[in-house]
Amino acid sequence: MPFLDVTGLLSDPDLADTFDVIRRQEQVGQDGVSRILLTVFKGVVGVVSPASPNQLQQTPDGRRMQNAVTVVTTFRLQGVAKDEVQRTYQPDLVRWSSDLYQVRAINEYTRFGAGFVEAVSEAVDTQDLPPEVLKQVIGSKIFSDPSNSNMVD
Repeated sequence: MPFLDVTGLLSDPDLADTFDVIRRQEQVGQDGVSRILLTVFKGVVGVVSPASPNQLQQTPDGRRMQNAVTVVTTFRLQGVAKDEVQRTYQPDLVRWSSDLYQVRAINEYTRFGAGFVEAVSEAVDTQDLPPEVLKQVIGSKIFSDPSNSNMVD
């Protein structure tokens, strides 16, 4: 068993952020119609960072940005799954910074210290919020000004 324990870094306020996780259980009724039951976990703590540079993809119906993030957390994110009683789950959704991301790939590091997972998640929306809406969501502060950052006392 590896002895490296980095889980303390995942809750360090200098690195960590909070986000919500939406777990989606799929149930198929007697009529064959699929229904989704949502469970929302608010205020999950972890480190969120860009997974790769945004790439402009040319598609027949237009252009779109491929936006992905990597989420590292002690919370057990999951992709498509079935539990011990055969309940089916769709991939978790991560709501962070006013965007919604769907878990695409998971690397488990459960043997390292208290254990953590690393999940690559892709944006569900193909377009970002317009600048005027984004300004309302994150505010209008200039973060290069030290007085507007948390980097100074």
